[in-house]
Amino acid sequence: MIISYLKNIKAANKELTKKELFKDLLHRLYAGEKEIEKLIDAISAGSEYAIINIPRKDKRHKGSADTLYNRIIIEFENNLKVSFKHAKEQLAGYMLGQFNSGEGYNYTLIASDFINWKVVVPDVSQLDNLDNLNEHELILNEAADASFALTESNAEDFYYWIDRFLFKEEKQKASLKRIEAAFGYQSSTFIESYRQVSAVFDEAKKYGEVQVSYEQWRKFLSIAYVDTKAYAFYTDKKEEAYYLTAILNSTGPNERMKDFQSRGLFGARDVHKKILDIYYPKFEEANETHQQLALSQTAHEKASQYLKDNVPKQELSAIHLGRLRVELKNT
Repeated sequence: MIISYLKNIKAANKELTKKELFKDLLHRLYAGEKEIEKLIDAISAGSEYAIINIPRKDKRHKGSADTLYNRIIIEFENNLKVSFKHAKEQLAGYMLGQFNSGEGYNYTLIASDFINWKVVVPDVSQLDNLDNLNEHELILNEAADASFALTESNAEDFYYWIDRFLFKEEKQKASLKRIEAAFGYQSSTFIESYRQVSAVFDEAKKYGEVQVSYEQWRKFLSIAYVDTKAYAFYTDKKEEAYYLTAILNSTGPNERMKDFQSRGLFGARDVHKKILDIYYPKFEEANETHQQLALSQTAHEKASQYLKDNVPKQELSAIHLGRLRVELKNT
């Protein structure tokens, strides 16, 4: 059924024809399910839905979304390869129009040519400023993991994609990818929660004790846990960053951890854990030795230039990465 739909869509030339084919597919997939049929009718009723308060450079504007229902806004195009940018501009305007009308932000934004379904979300850097943006200023990024490109080989998956994003009826097995899509930084749940928490914090930080606590937190929280085998370090001193890089990439700490480093079938492991058990002094700007170690910046610059001049021709497997390291050391 879905493969037949795909062939018919490819043969159709007009957006209106494709829209009717899509609605027909939905009726066939969900025949007899009264609640779903009501939602399909809502999709039809939502076509050319009027939206006011769309912010543009010169004035507020009134526009019409192709489909707006159940807090989902869909912009249909005849060919997304040609008009994806235009679709994002339209979605930006519609979303801001709803936002400025007091509807808040809890929308799924989709651009589609009935084969490619691209889910887009506002850029995280702009979440605090949605109230002041015009439609041409709002950056929408594609949530690649949530988007779907229909082919003959994944036709069965299309049903579950439709169900998940348009109807949300079928229970799905939990997975890291689905949890990230539902609650990660590109999800509507995260975006709305971030905005609400930011609004509370902006009000609270006016009080002196909150501001002092926040600054102290920023100052002393230097290592943040990022993933099971990755850490991030934050500093406002470039020399300190290169100082630590020089230490962590040297042979000294590696040799000193051997006595208490765990081992597996293929030798020593868990370097990411044990490297933090090695003592090294806190960076001091006045310390000449520390400043000399900070000159590792030169090594970074040379390595970067080497990689630009000698772009790897194959994927960097463990063996190829090892060879590349030797080449860099010998330059």
